[in-house]
Amino acid sequence: MFDKNVDLLIVGKNYLSLLMGIENVLKKRNVLLLDDDRYKLGDDYLNGINEFEKLFLEEWIDQKGIGELVDLSKYLKHQDNIFLLGNKRLRLGRDYWSNLYEMVRKLDFNWELKNDLEGALNLSFKTEFNELMGFYLKDQAHRLVDLKISADFLYEQFLTTAPEIIKHLFKVTKGGLLSNLNKPTIRDQYIQALLFASRGFYQYDTDSNIGDAEFFHLFISMLAPYYQIDHEKLILDLLNLYQKQNGIFKKTSICDWSFDKFRPWALELSSYEGIVHPRKTALFFGKLNDPCFKLEPEGPLYSSIGIRCTLNNSTFEPMSNTKYIICSDTMIGTNRPFWWLKISDNQLLAKCFIDFQKATKLSFIREELEQFFASEIKIYFPDLADQIIAKDISFDHDICMVAQTRHNEIELRPRLVYQPKGQITHPTRDMFYLGPYNKKAAGLISTLMELNHISLDVTAL
Repeated sequence: MFDKNVDLLIVGKNYLSLLMGIENVLKKRNVLLLDDDRYKLGDDYLNGINEFEKLFLEEWIDQKGIGELVDLSKYLKHQDNIFLLGNKRLRLGRDYWSNLYEMVRKLDFNWELKNDLEGALNLSFKTEFNELMGFYLKDQAHRLVDLKISADFLYEQFLTTAPEIIKHLFKVTKGGLLSNLNKPTIRDQYIQALLFASRGFYQYDTDSNIGDAEFFHLFISMLAPYYQIDHEKLILDLLNLYQKQNGIFKKTSICDWSFDKFRPWALELSSYEGIVHPRKTALFFGKLNDPCFKLEPEGPLYSSIGIRCTLNNSTFEPMSNTKYIICSDTMIGTNRPFWWLKISDNQLLAKCFIDFQKATKLSFIREELEQFFASEIKIYFPDLADQIIAKDISFDHDICMVAQTRHNEIELRPRLVYQPKGQITHPTRDMFYLGPYNKKAAGLISTLMELNHISLDVTAL
């Protein structure tokens, strides 16, 4: 048995929630972390991280005094991200210079860069450019973590402190993408697919109506190295550390919530522990499956369907440690705007993003989805088409927003959770949401900033 009056209730088991739990138990707070299957972040959100997000998280871990307990680098492995955009192929995820070189070489509008940056694109400049980017992003990560109040990702702040070469790169890349976005020629149609797929992959948002702050974050994400997280091992080690520090963990379901003046006063667990009374509550989820809550304002989104296939052999070694993100101008605006594929051992893992309204029941769309998947495999990966011997299709927790709003700053503070009351919803008190369901988000960095803000907020406990 445990004390039912908890300082902090965390719902959702993942490495972010466990880091929040560890920070607070080290401050001698009574923390309860619940693993409820309805509250989950998607695999995409948890299994990958770019260099800027990694630097922020490492800085946060150090500032919270748990740097000696958690070595994030042990759980990271490099991952290439290859965007297949019709006939265009863009390989990102490596070091800063290699990503820059690939963008300048493959994106036709960057002819200006080829002239202006002839020296920078020389291989001899690789080490200097990588160090320059590393120092700049490490400084920005420190600035963001060190903020003692909730703050926005300010475009002006980031660009003002950037080295001149970064400012110039951003200016030309942004201008080139936007000027070629709606051109009718076949040569330029891949630009729209690139912007759509890269925003979906890095920012969980697919709207082409993009503001300066969102564009700058996207630009940094495309330049930054990318890593695969061994999430299962990481959460196993973090959970062990959390429980060693007297953190309470329960694998259970929440039967009911009780509110007093829109503040969660009590919740009933399905296990024998019964009623719990939290002072503060943090919810981690992607696709919400609990009618007790909603997030506002709600907008259009794509939900995800995972496809797991067993292959006849495991000879596709060049495709390992690589994620392929597939999009074309003919897919944009359809019910299935983009999808990705990855191979690990003899397993093919794919994820298709589909209009939320069309994904209410898997049996309604399964046949159509299988036909789409088979067709796409034959187009992009013909050698795999005859190697699939078993297939499993299921809903996943990843989502992708369609924001339809342009922002010059990205809101980095926790979303309010609302409690439905008939046709009226009321904002809850002392309850926070962390995850991709945010119209003004910048991918994982938003959640990391929200995690930092909540850790400041609970100091009042």
